[in-house]
Amino acid sequence: MRDATGVHAISAAYAETANIDPKHGIKQFARFLSNKELDVEKVRPAWTRSALDGRPVVLLAFDWTDFERDDHATLCIHVLTTHGIPTPLTWQTHGRGIHLCSRPSMRPSPITSS
Repeated sequence: MRDATGVHAISAAYAETANIDPKHGIKQFARFLSNKELDVEKVRPAWTRSALDGRPVVLLAFDWTDFERDDHATLCIHVLTTHGIPTPLTWQTHGRGIHLCSRPSMRPSPITSS
């Protein structure tokens, strides 16, 4: 399950930018997220290059979050920014019974800018 607050905030920002009713922005963004053709793994290298572009020094934050109700955990790597809102670069989500770093096959993929 996605963070509903974050999805709502992104949807509202999109609606404002597109100059459309917030209700329609939420519907359009929800359709975008549910698109089966959206492959995060394919866009990750371009997203990483974009997020790191022009930064001579990068400060990363690793966020491990347990979601009790959904019985899963997520490890997310963020770039810390000067405006105070971390930019997510990559993440992995697994059932809480699996320890992310217990086996090499479960470790997050390295972030590269290639």
